[in-house]
Amino acid sequence: IELIKDSKATSLKVCSQNLTLRKGDLAFLLIEEFELIPYFEIFKLQFDIYEQNCPFPLGLSEYINNNRVEVYSKVKDYILGGDDQSFSHPKLNFKPKR
Repeated sequence: IELIKDSKATSLKVCSQNLTLRKGDLAFLLIEEFELIPYFEIFKLQFDIYEQNCPFPLGLSEYINNNRVEVYSKVKDYILGGDDQSFSHPKLNFKPKR
């Protein structure tokens, strides 16, 4: 989850959106492979327009890039339930350090 904050560029593009993904974007997408992220519930924004054969909704990459720390915080709170110390998530194979 921490890697969502990483803004280092990669050479990967988002479908035909001509945007270069950042390492944090890849971390976000990887988290979504294990846990559905309800965009509206978490970000209070509707991301519901998708290009054909593209798993990344239009505008989400820009939103993540412009609000990376906030996205990290909200995703972390959603997945960890707001309490890092008592959380264990079997899908993510996460166990907090004590």
